[in-house]
Amino acid sequence: MKLSLNLASRVYVNRRTLMTSYIAVAVLLVLLLGLNLSSVLRARAEAEKIGGRIAELKRAGARVPAEDAGYSPQTHDELKKRILFANALLERDHLRWTELLDQLEESTPDGISIQSFQPDYKSGAVKLSGVADSVADLRRFLDRLVASPHFSRVFLFQQANLQSAKTGDVNGLSFSIELKRVEMK
Repeated sequence: MKLSLNLASRVYVNRRTLMTSYIAVAVLLVLLLGLNLSSVLRARAEAEKIGGRIAELKRAGARVPAEDAGYSPQTHDELKKRILFANALLERDHLRWTELLDQLEESTPDGISIQSFQPDYKSGAVKLSGVADSVADLRRFLDRLVASPHFSRVFLFQQANLQSAKTGDVNGLSFSIELKRVEMK
């Protein structure tokens, strides 16, 4: 068997299938062009809408005088004062009163009554003044404060005998103590 091929004798390209493929590709390209055009038109409409909104905001912003903007030196000083006041309140809130009073109650023996209590928020110190029934009660109170893990630097500043105005008898001791609270982290 002898095979021979003569290209001049017949057409070997199927023109109908080729033309159908060209038309399908052209239709697909026209559809993609339409989708791109519609997205461009939507983007342009959105850009115009945003531009109009920006122009409206600029016009509204131009109507507000500069003094009403709140950036004058007086309002700045006022704001600084308010910030300092708020920081002082936050610093005072840092002290947990119930915890501190519970620690003091834990350290206070019978025979001691605390009359005044004044914390110093910046240094963390607490000033106490009160009355003890006897020197032994005051000593026991000081020993408990020194031994407590919650307090450090316990100093007895003042102590004096309390005498009865009528009889002149000693009714106890008044005292003043300053201690520093240990911060637990």
